[in-house]
Amino acid sequence: MYFRVLGPLCVEHDGVALTIPGARLRLLLAALLLEANRDVSMDRLIELVWAASPPPSATSSLHNQVLRLRRLLGDGDAVRLRTVSKGYRLVVAQDELDLGRFLDDCRRGRAAYQDGDWAGAAELFGAATALWRGAPLAELPERPVLLGAAANWTEQWLHALECRIAADIELGRSAEVLPKLAELLTGYPLRERFHLLAVLANDRAGRRVDALAAYRRARAVLVDELGVEPSPELQQLHQRILTDHLPGAENRVPLAIAQLPAELSDFTGRERHVKHLVDLLTGPPGDGSPQPVVLAAITGIGGIGKTSLAVRVAHQVAEDFPDGQLYVDLRGAAEAPREPEEVLADFLRDLEGPDTPIPTSTAARAARFRSLLAGRRMLVLLDNARDAAQVRLLLPGASGCGVLVTSRNRLAGLAGAVLVDLDVLSDSESVALFASIVGHPRVHAEPEATGAVVQCCAGLPLAIRIAASRLASRPSWTVSWLADRLADQRRVLDELRVEDVAVRTSFLLSYANLADPVAARAFRSLGLCAEADLSLPAAAALTDLSAARAEAVLESLVDVNLVDASTPGRYHLHDLLRLFANEMALTESAADRKAAVARIARWCLTGIAAADRFLIPQWQFRRPPVPEPDPDRPAPVLEDASAALAWCEQQRGLLVVVTRLAGDYDLDELAWLIPAIAQGYYSLRACWTDWLVTNEIGLRSARALGDRAAEAYLLNARGEALGRTSQSAEAERCFLAALEIRRDLGDVVGELAVLIGLGATVAKQGRYAEAAAHSHRALTLARAAGNRRTESFALYNLGRIAHQRGRTVESLRYQRECRELCHEIGDTAGAGRATLRLAEALLEEGQAAEALRLLREVAPIIKSGGNRYAEALVATNLGKALIGTGEPVLARAQLTSALELWADLHEAESSHAKDLLAALGRLSPADPAG
Repeated sequence: MYFRVLGPLCVEHDGVALTIPGARLRLLLAALLLEANRDVSMDRLIELVWAASPPPSATSSLHNQVLRLRRLLGDGDAVRLRTVSKGYRLVVAQDELDLGRFLDDCRRGRAAYQDGDWAGAAELFGAATALWRGAPLAELPERPVLLGAAANWTEQWLHALECRIAADIELGRSAEVLPKLAELLTGYPLRERFHLLAVLANDRAGRRVDALAAYRRARAVLVDELGVEPSPELQQLHQRILTDHLPGAENRVPLAIAQLPAELSDFTGRERHVKHLVDLLTGPPGDGSPQPVVLAAITGIGGIGKTSLAVRVAHQVAEDFPDGQLYVDLRGAAEAPREPEEVLADFLRDLEGPDTPIPTSTAARAARFRSLLAGRRMLVLLDNARDAAQVRLLLPGASGCGVLVTSRNRLAGLAGAVLVDLDVLSDSESVALFASIVGHPRVHAEPEATGAVVQCCAGLPLAIRIAASRLASRPSWTVSWLADRLADQRRVLDELRVEDVAVRTSFLLSYANLADPVAARAFRSLGLCAEADLSLPAAAALTDLSAARAEAVLESLVDVNLVDASTPGRYHLHDLLRLFANEMALTESAADRKAAVARIARWCLTGIAAADRFLIPQWQFRRPPVPEPDPDRPAPVLEDASAALAWCEQQRGLLVVVTRLAGDYDLDELAWLIPAIAQGYYSLRACWTDWLVTNEIGLRSARALGDRAAEAYLLNARGEALGRTSQSAEAERCFLAALEIRRDLGDVVGELAVLIGLGATVAKQGRYAEAAAHSHRALTLARAAGNRRTESFALYNLGRIAHQRGRTVESLRYQRECRELCHEIGDTAGAGRATLRLAEALLEEGQAAEALRLLREVAPIIKSGGNRYAEALVATNLGKALIGTGEPVLARAQLTSALELWADLHEAESSHAKDLLAALGRLSPADPAG
């Protein structure tokens, strides 16, 4: 199958042209070929087939046209014309489409031309132009997209003809090309390059008089039709002929254009990016040959240093572009970005002189610009682009040129561009930039204050420059003074301003350019939870959008660098953008903000409740009931404890932020329920700070509601967290307060839970008899109530207390009874903990081998449950058991692992692992067991 678009639309099969009946079918095929091997949406196809007046049945009619086209192409299994999620895709190999061959021949022809391979260039451009069969798609109904494509292909065809003729002239075929030039000048009398080639060919053929006559004809046409004089290049050629001083191989006028802005003297960092871009623009190391057009786009948030990097690179490669450097600020983030036609006019004046007449149409200006750069090596720096559409018309078409583009938008639609997305500076780079402005003595005198200032600037070069400039202009200020002012988060954006330059202003430009009001509202909503990373479902709940719509909106914010998505499906803001987003959030009404907080808080509660059922199934009888989930925001689908733990780890930061917000917006029921349900996860993963912070917020909300049961629940949880962080006295006060409330309410199950925690806490203070009394009381109440789960906790506690009192036999009895009961009620985690403590008691009895067997049996069970405290205990006791069985090497590995686990747990038991490791170091090889 072979498709032709460089002329009337044609499809050939085995050399035979197929009939394509009907204008709509031909339009459909043309539209698909225009985007060959890319997805084309239904809306796009309908627009191309029916223009501005599609009928109500356009969608079904288009499906019918697709079926007809598949039959025509013999594509019954839809392999070539594929159905994709939003439309269709026509799969075409490069050698199956004349346009593909044409573009490839032109690309290789340009490379040969730049290398001075005139024979190769003539052959390749000849092959390209031979594919031309007339005006592309001329027989089809007019559509703007098709007309634009046809105009672009025609321009490339004309340029290919110019290059082929120029190569033929260099090969000494000047006389042979004159008839073709005469024909082309008849069809394209205003195309100056053909006139120039006619003048040159006549002169090279020894026809000096004809060459001068060709120049006079060219000037007459240009002056009469366009009112412009010939270009400086053509005038210079004419002058050389008049003086009989025409070099045989050179007819170009060198350009003296050097528009690059000055390079920053204090440019810091970015070595990797600089090298990458320099290598890209100058070709592979050691290869001095001219390169095809290279297009690099540097993107990032406002103030990240895009322009500084681009200017740095441009100056380093300037010598590789001897024909000059063009620069323009496109003002893409301003209210009135520069239009391409305006920039093109400036470029044409720069290239041809201030008095040069400018074509009226944008397309003509772009064509003229590309023609002027053809055969030259120029660098074009397009700074601060709005989007890909603003850039496309400003790109050279000829090989040998390089283009650097900077933009706050990611420019994903800029075909062929190498995208460089800038991140913040590293800490060392930030300090270096700061020091280069304020001076190294001041930085060395106050290194800690410097670190604090740089941290507040969050690696954003603009922020660092502003902070440093403020200090540099005030020699009497200390770095500490500025650090203190920046320490107040509410004032950071106010402080990061010097004269008319401000970080807030930079961010406002990006925000103000959001064309979609839904995206702007979503950004403001994100400002409520700006401190947290958000998963897509969380963001959907916060913004009150469907998951699909939320993803599209968030990705649009990623594209303009207001939101970052370094991990697929998770979104967060740069530290300073978080402060800006917070400010924008406050522009929403209080009611709207409260509704947004309520949505994401309900989503968090639904998720943590679903996860808790997997993580701590044995505690469900102790959990308060939670409201039914929002039908539009169902609970996450979690298949096991591992998935539940992963969900919690991902939402950990969000749980704290949302609990605080729920409290701030008087959503008290949500504010106490989230930490109440999350305590199981916090306990397993030793998240003490998160646990205590959210618990305190929850307690305030429970008391605001006057809900004594909720208050008792959170007091009990607070006691557990304080006890685990060695704050036993404060933990005891919490348990006693909770116990009083539970007894006042007649809540026996609640009282049991408090007694279990109270007994463990009192035992940590060495009050073993009192601890045993609390645990026996819990055991009695549990058995009387038939509450076997609490009975198992009481037995476990009694075993622990007996072990602490040195009553090993008693401890063994309680833990065996506890393990047996846990097996009966299906509490695997509880049985694991009892087995662990049973092994501890066996070690005290000198039964190291049996203890080792039990520990190896229970280790994977403990690990799968995610309980870090229990994991640390297992590793410690495995080390002790391995010492007892004469395996010091394995023991050392286990104890080292135990110390790593204990590091974040704040548990007194970590000292036991340290003592064992120290003792192991004193053992002699001959006496490994000590």
